Amino acid sequence: MYLAELIEGGVIVDPIQVTAADDGKFAILDGRHRIEAHKLLDRKHIQARVMPPMKNVVEEISAAFKANIGGALPPSREDVEHTVSLLCAQGVSTREIAHLLPIPPSLARKYVNMVSSRALRARMRQAMEAVTDGDLTIPESAKKFDIDTETLRKNLGGRKKKGQLRLSEAVNVIRRQFRSFSQRNAAMFKRLFDDYEDGEVSAELVDKTLDTFKKSIKQMSVSFDGWKQRFDAAKPTQAKLRGPKKG
Repeated sequence: MYLAELIEGGVIVDPIQVTAADDGKFAILDGRHRIEAHKLLDRKHIQARVMPPMKNVVEEISAAFKANIGGALPPSREDVEHTVSLLCAQGVSTREIAHLLPIPPSLARKYVNMVSSRALRARMRQAMEAVTDGDLTIPESAKKFDIDTETLRKNLGGRKKKGQLRLSEAVNVIRRQFRSFSQRNAAMFKRLFDDYEDGEVSAELVDKTLDTFKKSIKQMSVSFDGWKQRFDAAKPTQAKLRGPKKG
């Protein structure tokens, strides 16, 4: 929103950086927030600087990270962890990660351990669900997901399909929140329209309120699209990190 307001006010932002991808499209190296700001303003075009093609995915990941260092919004801890997880999924060693990003070797080890722990927890959850669903026995599931058998047995004690319960709870929370959101706004607009008909408020105020509400819904939609894109992009990486170990 802040970037959109600046651009709408005439501020010239730096071009985004992209590189040609194998599918004929462009991969974004730097500028996702500027792109979202342009979307909020309904702008169909954005200035971009096309960088030389990358040799491989690892070089592309490294270039994207470096492009954000020192920018208006430097990489956060979550950004670093996300980048490390992408590199780990490509089989890059801790030493190479420290060199590619670049970050101190001790920090690289810290993030690699965090990514590994998260992947281990994910495999444990998958292993537990395989057992509670009756698809595999405890030893079979432990072997498939590369989990210690006794640790799996311990985690299963008294727990039944926790993941499914959490999914159901999440869906119910979203439905309750949106129902409450819709009811509150319906009540507000009813009062506003009643006041307009009674001559208590101006048509300009009603128009401004409706316009603000429409823009807010649009911002929510853009935000949702961003999270959906991030999730879709993360699924292949997480599948590599969480998948059963082979060999």
